[in-house]
Amino acid sequence: GYALYRNDVFLKNVTGLTTTDKAVLGGATYVYKVQAYDVSNSYSAFSNTMSVTMPAGPTTPGNLIGARTSSTKVTLNWTASTSGVFGYNIYRNGSYYMTVNLATSFSDNVTAGVNYTYKIQAYDSSNIKSPFSNEVTI
Repeated sequence: GYALYRNDVFLKNVTGLTTTDKAVLGGATYVYKVQAYDVSNSYSAFSNTMSVTMPAGPTTPGNLIGARTSSTKVTLNWTASTSGVFGYNIYRNGSYYMTVNLATSFSDNVTAGVNYTYKIQAYDSSNIKSPFSNEVTI
């Protein structure tokens, strides 16, 4: 197999000669290299590096605000991203939560008395992602 590194940090093991890295941001540059290994975990020297600059993706969603509209409901609103937005990924408490298509608001059912932290990330039709919005805790 092969150990794949992005920007000198281990990314994943792959068994074939091709793979896809979907966790990239538009406009960013990434440097990749691989290291072959065998069944006894003996590793080769690193390959040459390959530099990839992603095309610019959507802009950062702006001005994320949120409010509790009842003890068990939260509503988020944000300013739309530009540059070919296909949808928005919503993150809750640091983890991917769900996707909304082209909306700039979202309502969530929550547990009364519990705080939640949200942030938004836009993506385009090629799944190139924007930087994260500001975070809000409600």
